[in-house]
Amino acid sequence: MPATVSSATILGVEGRPVTVERTYHRDVARTGRMARSGELRRVRGMQVSGSLTITSVAQALRTAEVASGLDLSRCTFIDPVGLVTVAATHALWCDDSSGAWRAPDDVEVCRYLERMRLPKVLHEATGLLPDKRAPVREHDNSGYLVELEQRGAAAGEAELGQVVLDRLDRTVADEVRRIVWECVVEAWLNIGDHAQVDSGFAAAQVFERHQPNQRLVIGIADAGIGIASSLRARLGALSDVDAIARAVAGASSMPDPGRGTGLPTMRASAADELGGRLLVLSGRGGLLATPGWARPIELPVDVGGTVIGIELPCGVRASR
Repeated sequence: MPATVSSATILGVEGRPVTVERTYHRDVARTGRMARSGELRRVRGMQVSGSLTITSVAQALRTAEVASGLDLSRCTFIDPVGLVTVAATHALWCDDSSGAWRAPDDVEVCRYLERMRLPKVLHEATGLLPDKRAPVREHDNSGYLVELEQRGAAAGEAELGQVVLDRLDRTVADEVRRIVWECVVEAWLNIGDHAQVDSGFAAAQVFERHQPNQRLVIGIADAGIGIASSLRARLGALSDVDAIARAVAGASSMPDPGRGTGLPTMRASAADELGGRLLVLSGRGGLLATPGWARPIELPVDVGGTVIGIELPCGVRASR
């Protein structure tokens, strides 16, 4: 399979151009192919209770009382990882008969969902709208938000990486910016290579912008076949938790040399090198990696496809 190079000239410290690239082997026959309906695991409805973030997914997700329903009424906080989890999971199993989904009772959370375009994206993906809406305040937050979007999986990973970088303070060190770009590219390439769907969901946000403790949270998800199904042909039947652990350790659904490096690279860069977090969810399993440590997660709800969450400390200032 011929190698492809995804490259970009990103803006480094104080706007200085820095060239970065990622070599990969994209299987054109697989990219963009919709998963066969028999491979999509149907799950019951989902309810979010409390805070849905990169560190609290297992505690926040519940099985909803109504099948194929989405209930966010008890959600008190949500970050970009929570947004893409909701978007991809709901897009996988909802249908037009489900009716409107329940928006948060908390008005501020409801406004945040509107600002991050969750109602719009879910309506485009499923035809459904929330049971209530909240007006968005008139001020520009685009400097630190990458609004939720459903994007084509076949290309655009370098562009998405640059969009995320544009939200960071320009004094963040070039090495940190390179890792951010590479993590976004790796996560997006996984959709085209393994999920067998033609699109995915992405969102990001910078917290504590312009501060020494500035951090970036990135969420990327798909409504594909999931990691266990992707690995089954080569490794046999695996539980979702075991399949994720094998993938993060370097297992791949493809036999080509050099495959299976995406998730290990993200863990090494985001968690071990920068001291951040990497979250991988698929089916009813997950794994949360922090520096030198990884914790398996069992989910109460089947999220179907794959969710990748990345949290990076980006307050490092470049030397002058």
